[in-house]
Amino acid sequence: MKDRNIKLESSGEVSVSCVGWLLGAYLGATLIHRLGFGRRPRLAPEVFDLLPDDQKGVAAYTALMDVYISAGSPEKAMRIFEETRGREIIMPSLGTYNVLLSGLEKTSDFQREAGLLKKSLVATGRFRGKC
Repeated sequence: MKDRNIKLESSGEVSVSCVGWLLGAYLGATLIHRLGFGRRPRLAPEVFDLLPDDQKGVAAYTALMDVYISAGSPEKAMRIFEETRGREIIMPSLGTYNVLLSGLEKTSDFQREAGLLKKSLVATGRFRGKC
């Protein structure tokens, strides 16, 4: 992909410029996570959008969900989760479910959302409890 490059300056500034290099799946996820927890959560979705589709794996999606939850937007994290479930290539990991559950326990709809996650775990064969 020869679109944009993200440059982190020592002063804390972030700039996006045109260059031809790829972050890689896990480096991209790490950058998303670090931006989210480094007082720059608005840049995390932008970095996610810059990743090519083949680098948007479970780690990048989980990092983005974690950013939304830490920024106080668990509903956005759930929308991302539903998007990953719609893409059959990406199967959420147990870490993804941990991130979502830790964020959802802070919301008023915890029981309803936790029930949806449990159904998803049962459907993927990762949980064998009663629904």
